[in-house]
Amino acid sequence: MKTKQDRKWLEALTLELRIHNIPGVKIGDTLATVKEHLADSGESAQVAFGSPAEYATHIAASTTTQNVSLKGTITRSAVGLIAFLAFTQATVPWVAGEALRLGVAQVAWLALPVVAALSVPLLFDKLLRNFWILAALIGTAVSGGVLAAFSAPRTSAEAWLSVAPLPVLLITASIMVIVSFIDTIATAKDGDDSIIDPLRSQRNAQKTRAFSVASNILVSWIFPIAALALLVLSALLGR
Repeated sequence: MKTKQDRKWLEALTLELRIHNIPGVKIGDTLATVKEHLADSGESAQVAFGSPAEYATHIAASTTTQNVSLKGTITRSAVGLIAFLAFTQATVPWVAGEALRLGVAQVAWLALPVVAALSVPLLFDKLLRNFWILAALIGTAVSGGVLAAFSAPRTSAEAWLSVAPLPVLLITASIMVIVSFIDTIATAKDGDDSIIDPLRSQRNAQKTRAFSVASNILVSWIFPIAALALLVLSALLGR
């Protein structure tokens, strides 16, 4: 029976293999092999295979990695997030028939989520291995967005810059849709990359793959969906 330490080791190995862009099928085979060895030998995973990072590097050296990396997906998500944040700033002014007014303090606070989003691809490996860094970035992004909303200028005299909100909405909406299309095409082209236990039945494996593809496509369109919902809600409340 696997110990708590072995379960954590397997979770860490899964993460390391994903970082190395190992295909899901290969990850499933590797995990099954490790579990079988642990059950037969009674050894701990750390003793039998070394650290998760070391063993993942060993597996990656003898495995053909997939073309689409998780880092690319995260980068596109960061771009979509920035576009969504800009969209949210322009939604209410457009519904109200007003100009999008930006203040110095507001722009400064908005820079926080932008910097946080752009940092994700650069800190990719560290974010996956250290949850607290990811939590700090998310907290920074959320705080920046909230503070930007509170510091928005109330009048044109207080505004540092006033622009028409419609072009901002159209540009940011286009960016979100383009990013979503790219993600959808990538999902359709590369297929499902779920981690499938080779000991599971073929029927269960097919269900897992179908659910994974559907959820991946839904996630790809999360920002356009959220933007549309925000636009509709703002229009209803603005009546």
